[in-house]
Amino acid sequence: MKRITCEMCGSTELLKKDGVFECQNCGTKYTVEEAKKMMVEGTVNVEGMVSVEGTVKIDSNDELKKLYQAARNARKTGDDDTALKHYERINAMDPDSWEALFYLVILKTNTIKNSEISSSAINISNSLERIFQLISAISDKYEQKKAVYEIVLQLQTTTTWLTNASENFYKTVTKGNGAMALTGISGIVTSLSYTGNALNENQKRCFNIANVMCLCGNLIETYMGFEDNNYRNYAIVCWQAMLNFDSSHKSKHSAHLFNDETIAKFTNKLETNKKQYDIDNIKAEKAKKEKYWEEHSEEKNELEEKISSTKKKIENLHNDISKNKSKIEELRKEQLAEVEPLINKMNSISKKIAQSNKEYKSLGLFQSKQKESVKKELNKYNLEKNEIIDKILKTRNKIKLNQEKDLLKYSNKIEKDSEEIDELISELEKNMIKRYEKVTEDTNQLRYIDDEYTCERCGAEFFESPIKCPECGVKFSYED
Repeated sequence: MKRITCEMCGSTELLKKDGVFECQNCGTKYTVEEAKKMMVEGTVNVEGMVSVEGTVKIDSNDELKKLYQAARNARKTGDDDTALKHYERINAMDPDSWEALFYLVILKTNTIKNSEISSSAINISNSLERIFQLISAISDKYEQKKAVYEIVLQLQTTTTWLTNASENFYKTVTKGNGAMALTGISGIVTSLSYTGNALNENQKRCFNIANVMCLCGNLIETYMGFEDNNYRNYAIVCWQAMLNFDSSHKSKHSAHLFNDETIAKFTNKLETNKKQYDIDNIKAEKAKKEKYWEEHSEEKNELEEKISSTKKKIENLHNDISKNKSKIEELRKEQLAEVEPLINKMNSISKKIAQSNKEYKSLGLFQSKQKESVKKELNKYNLEKNEIIDKILKTRNKIKLNQEKDLLKYSNKIEKDSEEIDELISELEKNMIKRYEKVTEDTNQLRYIDDEYTCERCGAEFFESPIKCPECGVKFSYED
């Protein structure tokens, strides 16, 4: 009876799902065509000598590729045991695989005992130089950068976890909740030396853990160099993590992990490289833009003409606004000229009203005829005053209406010109996107972003936001 055997783990438990066969043991997937080739019937025994004409070529690339995919899938799902098995097979087939060497050390830290925290950190440190030697030999610059980025991210996670594990265990045993020494030797530590021994052991562990990040930064500088500014950034991340571990330990236990000379050295190194990173970034961006516009002079001239035209429109708009302001000033003077005589007349009548009121109040009880005469004058003055106030308001409203019409006219002009400017800016932004796409395709480099992306077509993962998937070639939009 024919059966399918998984090339990765040797299991025969494969189920067909969504058009592909998936190994239930390691998760490796096979197409129908691949599954047919893998089908075997019974066992083939070969005795004696077999003669083969021509050349026999054994190609392990496909098997390695599937092993890598299976190992990464296992890591992604948290199945460390399966991932370790795959990386052991990869290491046996390809001893120069940096990924296998790295994760064979890293994955083992997930199952260590408390007594193995320090030795685990030391093992990671001891493996790093060989790993960076292998990465520096990779010809593909993108793959190099991707590898270093992955290592830095993983080491940040692992060292943080190891430090927390050490600190938590230290808190447990110093509270008297445990009867095991930090060295792992069973027995009860005497109360007099208990806390002191635990603190010293915890400090040794945390030093070895922090030293992993320090060493990683140093190896990036040694093997990768800082010609590519991304590597400088990765080293900065490592050195900063080292100093952060030291600072955190100092705040908790009033003791540094590193001596003053080392702290001062790396603090200065960090500041120097941060400044240089910013300088190089500005230079690189400037050089990239200059190169692009040099190669696209026609596009540059066209955009510059549009910019110049828009600036001219803005200048004309400002001139119109100045003219409008002058006209408004003239209207204001016109308003004053029309309103001022009315105001003077109103003020004069107001004085007469005040005098009449005063006279009215001074008249006695039996001077009714005089009071009636004064009252008639007051009514007359008040009527004249109200008529003048009405004229003043009408004059002001008339001038205000003229001003609003002028302002509305120029507001509409401003809005129209603003729309044209927005359209130009939008066009410039589109051209900037095209520029980045072109530069990316020409240099086969990706823009660096601190995120992870997954291609929906082939499932490949990226540490940058790509223009297109390096695995299957599908292009991404910026919204993707």
